[in-house]
Amino acid sequence: MYVYELFFSQASNAFLAQRIASINAMSAVCESTGADIHEVASAIGSDSRIGSEFLHVGPGFGGKCFHKDLRSLIYLCECMGQPEVASYWQSILDINDFQRRRFSCGIVNTLFSTVTNKCLAVLGFAYKNDTRDTSESPSIGVCKQLLDEGAILNIYDPEVSKDQILQDLLDRSIGQDKAVKRLVVHDDAYSAAENCHALVFCTEWSEFQVKYFI
Repeated sequence: MYVYELFFSQASNAFLAQRIASINAMSAVCESTGADIHEVASAIGSDSRIGSEFLHVGPGFGGKCFHKDLRSLIYLCECMGQPEVASYWQSILDINDFQRRRFSCGIVNTLFSTVTNKCLAVLGFAYKNDTRDTSESPSIGVCKQLLDEGAILNIYDPEVSKDQILQDLLDRSIGQDKAVKRLVVHDDAYSAAENCHALVFCTEWSEFQVKYFI
């Protein structure tokens, strides 16, 4: 019975990850064609066969469960002699990585193709709102890529501690001495945003959705 319950959980998480990856993939199509992804997502969500949940575009999904369960499902398919199915579920992880890179590249391109020595406010570091968990958070990859591009980062998250943020970022391949000089963790969004060239919203915290940022 436990095995079935475990598989049900893995299957559910795989379907949710697939849904997030699908709307993010659709956002890439919309960007290329000039369509508004928010209008497209609203139209998709209005279809009663689909519904509107988990149709928010972002830098990708995070958290241990989605990644762990997808990798387990991929391994199971490979062991069962179903490489095509394994490849399908692997593509969900690939799209997620692609979306995170595309998100970072979009920031660089918006700032005239360079972020070297430009200050960016990264708002949100947890993998989702209402948690301090940073496991597999897309913010980590986004910040690493921006640091690699030479950006200066002001980071703020309502729940994630400074120690956790530094641990996640300074554990990466970028030189620690260089990175620590270009990283500042703030106690509030206002101080993080002060004198920055751009605001980078990585987590959908409710406090970031109010009008004082406009």
